[in-house]
Amino acid sequence: MRRSLVAAGILLVAAAMLLAACGFGSRTDDAASGTPAASQAAETSATATPSAAPPESPSETPSPSPSASPSPSATPSPSPSATPLPSPSDAPSPSPSESPAPSPGATPSESPAPPPEPKTVVVEIRNFAYSPEKVEINVGDSVRFINRDRIGHTATADDGSFNTGMLGQDEEAVITFDEAGEFPYYCIPHPHMRGTIVVK
Repeated sequence: MRRSLVAAGILLVAAAMLLAACGFGSRTDDAASGTPAASQAAETSATATPSAAPPESPSETPSPSPSASPSPSATPSPSPSATPLPSPSDAPSPSPSESPAPSPGATPSESPAPPPEPKTVVVEIRNFAYSPEKVEINVGDSVRFINRDRIGHTATADDGSFNTGMLGQDEEAVITFDEAGEFPYYCIPHPHMRGTIVVK
Protein backbone atom coordinates (compact mmCIF):
# COMPACT_ATOMS: atom_id res chain seq x y z
CA MET A 1 0.00 0.00 0.00
CA ARG A 2 2.72 2.44 0.92
CA ARG A 3 4.68 1.53 -2.16
CA SER A 4 1.72 2.14 -4.43
CA LEU A 5 1.27 5.57 -2.95
CA VAL A 6 4.91 6.44 -3.53
CA ALA A 7 4.68 5.24 -7.12
CA ALA A 8 1.59 7.34 -7.74
CA GLY A 9 3.33 10.40 -6.36
CA ILE A 10 6.32 9.88 -8.64
CA LEU A 11 4.03 9.55 -11.65
CA LEU A 12 2.29 12.78 -10.79
CA VAL A 13 5.58 14.64 -10.52
CA ALA A 14 6.77 13.29 -13.86
CA ALA A 15 3.55 14.30 -15.57
CA ALA A 16 3.85 17.79 -14.24
CA MET A 17 7.42 18.12 -15.50
CA LEU A 18 6.39 16.96 -18.99
CA LEU A 19 3.61 19.44 -19.16
CA ALA A 20 5.93 22.24 -18.15
CA ALA A 21 8.51 21.27 -20.79
CA CYS A 22 5.90 21.25 -23.54
CA GLY A 23 4.66 24.66 -22.68
CA PHE A 24 8.12 26.25 -22.61
CA GLY A 25 8.93 24.83 -26.12
CA SER A 26 5.80 26.25 -27.76
CA ARG A 27 6.54 29.73 -26.42
CA THR A 28 10.12 29.59 -27.89
CA ASP A 29 8.86 28.59 -31.38
CA ASP A 30 6.38 31.44 -31.47
CA ALA A 31 9.07 33.95 -30.68
CA ALA A 32 11.43 32.62 -33.34
CA SER A 33 8.87 32.59 -36.18
CA GLY A 34 7.98 36.27 -36.10
CA THR A 35 6.09 37.71 -39.14
CA PRO A 36 7.54 40.73 -40.98
CA ALA A 37 4.31 42.65 -40.34
CA ALA A 38 4.77 42.22 -36.70
CA SER A 39 8.40 43.32 -36.93
CA GLN A 40 7.42 46.39 -38.99
CA ALA A 41 4.85 47.30 -36.48
CA ALA A 42 7.40 46.90 -33.82
CA GLU A 43 9.80 49.21 -35.69
CA THR A 44 7.09 51.76 -36.27
CA SER A 45 6.25 51.77 -32.63
CA ALA A 46 9.95 52.06 -31.87
CA THR A 47 10.33 55.41 -33.77
CA ALA A 48 9.71 58.29 -31.54
CA THR A 49 6.64 60.32 -32.54
CA PRO A 50 6.05 63.69 -31.07
CA SER A 51 3.63 63.16 -28.29
CA ALA A 52 0.59 65.27 -28.33
CA ALA A 53 0.57 67.86 -25.67
CA PRO A 54 -1.59 66.79 -22.93
CA PRO A 55 -4.85 68.72 -22.99
CA GLU A 56 -4.97 71.39 -20.48
CA SER A 57 -7.06 70.30 -17.70
CA PRO A 58 -9.65 72.87 -16.91
CA SER A 59 -8.42 74.98 -14.10
CA GLU A 60 -10.42 74.46 -11.10
CA THR A 61 -12.14 77.69 -10.29
CA PRO A 62 -12.17 77.94 -6.61
CA SER A 63 -15.71 77.70 -5.48
CA PRO A 64 -16.54 80.48 -3.11
CA SER A 65 -16.24 79.13 0.33
CA PRO A 66 -19.27 79.99 2.34
CA SER A 67 -18.33 82.88 4.50
CA ALA A 68 -19.67 82.68 7.97
CA SER A 69 -22.39 85.31 8.33
CA PRO A 70 -22.04 87.23 11.51
CA SER A 71 -24.52 86.00 14.06
CA PRO A 72 -26.88 88.75 15.23
CA SER A 73 -25.45 90.19 18.35
CA ALA A 74 -27.90 90.38 21.25
CA THR A 75 -29.06 93.93 21.74
CA PRO A 76 -28.42 94.76 25.36
CA SER A 77 -31.68 95.75 27.02
CA PRO A 78 -31.35 98.98 28.94
CA SER A 79 -31.09 98.25 32.62
CA PRO A 80 -33.85 100.02 34.58
CA SER A 81 -32.38 103.07 36.11
CA ALA A 82 -33.15 103.46 39.76
CA THR A 83 -35.68 106.25 40.21
CA PRO A 84 -34.32 108.53 42.88
CA LEU A 85 -36.68 108.78 45.80
CA PRO A 86 -37.71 112.32 46.60
CA SER A 87 -35.75 113.52 49.54
CA PRO A 88 -37.86 115.02 52.27
CA SER A 89 -37.93 118.72 51.75
CA ASP A 90 -36.92 120.98 54.53
CA ALA A 91 -40.14 122.92 54.14
CA PRO A 92 -41.82 123.21 57.51
CA SER A 93 -45.00 121.20 57.83
CA PRO A 94 -48.07 123.40 58.22
CA SER A 95 -48.93 123.78 61.83
CA PRO A 96 -52.55 123.05 62.66
CA SER A 97 -54.49 126.24 62.69
CA GLU A 98 -56.22 126.97 65.89
CA SER A 99 -59.95 126.83 65.36
CA PRO A 100 -61.70 129.65 67.12
CA ALA A 101 -63.51 128.50 70.18
CA PRO A 102 -67.26 128.88 69.81
CA SER A 103 -68.48 131.94 71.55
CA PRO A 104 -70.84 131.14 74.35
CA GLY A 105 -74.26 131.74 72.99
CA ALA A 106 -77.64 131.43 74.47
CA THR A 107 -78.24 127.82 75.41
CA PRO A 108 -81.41 126.51 73.87
CA SER A 109 -84.18 126.35 76.36
CA GLU A 110 -85.46 122.90 77.12
CA SER A 111 -88.77 122.20 75.50
CA PRO A 112 -91.51 121.64 78.01
CA ALA A 113 -92.34 118.05 78.74
CA PRO A 114 -95.51 116.89 77.07
CA PRO A 115 -98.49 116.73 79.38
CA PRO A 116 -99.22 113.27 80.77
CA GLU A 117 -101.94 111.23 79.22
CA PRO A 118 -105.29 111.79 80.94
CA LYS A 119 -106.26 109.08 83.34
CA THR A 120 -109.38 108.02 85.19
CA VAL A 121 -109.56 107.42 88.93
CA VAL A 122 -112.32 105.24 90.40
CA VAL A 123 -114.14 106.30 93.62
CA GLU A 124 -116.54 103.71 95.01
CA ILE A 125 -119.48 104.53 97.28
CA ARG A 126 -119.68 101.74 99.83
CA ASN A 127 -121.18 101.55 103.33
CA PHE A 128 -122.18 105.23 103.19
CA ALA A 129 -118.66 106.45 102.46
CA TYR A 130 -116.52 107.54 99.47
CA SER A 131 -113.45 105.34 98.97
CA PRO A 132 -110.94 106.82 98.70
CA GLU A 133 -112.18 109.90 100.50
CA LYS A 134 -109.49 112.22 98.99
CA VAL A 135 -108.24 112.00 95.42
CA GLU A 136 -105.39 113.94 93.70
CA ILE A 137 -105.45 114.20 89.91
CA ASN A 138 -104.11 116.38 87.09
CA VAL A 139 -106.02 118.77 84.86
CA GLY A 140 -107.78 116.74 82.20
CA ASP A 141 -108.17 113.64 84.38
CA SER A 142 -111.52 112.11 85.23
CA VAL A 143 -113.18 110.55 88.30
CA ARG A 144 -115.58 107.62 87.95
CA PHE A 145 -118.08 107.36 90.84
CA ILE A 146 -119.61 103.88 91.33
CA ASN A 147 -122.37 103.18 93.93
CA ARG A 148 -121.97 99.72 95.51
CA ASP A 149 -124.73 100.23 98.14
CA ARG A 150 -128.35 99.18 97.68
CA ILE A 151 -129.33 102.72 98.65
CA GLY A 152 -129.00 105.59 96.18
CA HIS A 153 -126.26 108.18 96.64
CA THR A 154 -124.94 111.31 94.90
CA ALA A 155 -121.59 113.06 94.57
CA THR A 156 -122.34 116.79 94.52
CA ALA A 157 -119.71 119.60 94.69
CA ASP A 158 -120.12 122.16 97.45
CA ASP A 159 -119.90 124.98 94.88
CA GLY A 160 -122.22 123.17 92.50
CA SER A 161 -119.50 122.72 89.82
CA PHE A 162 -120.41 119.04 89.34
CA ASN A 163 -123.19 116.62 90.36
CA THR A 164 -123.53 112.94 89.53
CA GLY A 165 -127.20 112.78 90.22
CA MET A 166 -128.83 109.90 92.09
CA LEU A 167 -126.95 106.66 91.49
CA GLY A 168 -128.60 103.31 92.16
CA GLN A 169 -126.72 100.17 93.05
CA ASP A 170 -123.80 99.48 90.66
CA GLU A 171 -124.57 102.60 88.68
CA GLU A 172 -121.74 104.97 87.81
CA ALA A 173 -121.00 108.50 86.58
CA VAL A 174 -117.79 110.04 85.17
CA ILE A 175 -116.77 113.65 85.92
CA THR A 176 -113.82 115.28 84.01
CA PHE A 177 -111.94 118.13 85.67
CA ASP A 178 -110.51 120.75 83.29
CA GLU A 179 -109.50 123.33 85.92
CA ALA A 180 -107.03 123.13 88.77
CA GLY A 181 -108.31 123.53 92.32
CA GLU A 182 -109.73 121.72 95.31
CA PHE A 183 -113.30 120.52 95.06
CA PRO A 184 -115.07 119.21 98.20
CA TYR A 185 -118.31 117.28 97.63
CA TYR A 186 -121.05 115.45 99.55
CA CYS A 187 -124.12 113.18 99.16
CA ILE A 188 -127.40 115.05 99.01
CA PRO A 189 -129.51 112.33 100.76
CA HIS A 190 -126.74 111.77 103.29
CA PRO A 191 -124.89 115.06 103.95
CA HIS A 192 -122.54 113.48 106.46
CA MET A 193 -120.87 111.64 103.56
CA ARG A 194 -117.93 113.87 102.48
CA GLY A 195 -115.11 113.67 99.96
CA THR A 196 -112.47 115.94 98.31
CA ILE A 197 -110.93 116.06 94.85
CA VAL A 198 -107.64 118.00 94.37
CA VAL A 199 -106.83 118.95 90.76
CA LYS A 200 -103.21 120.06 90.04
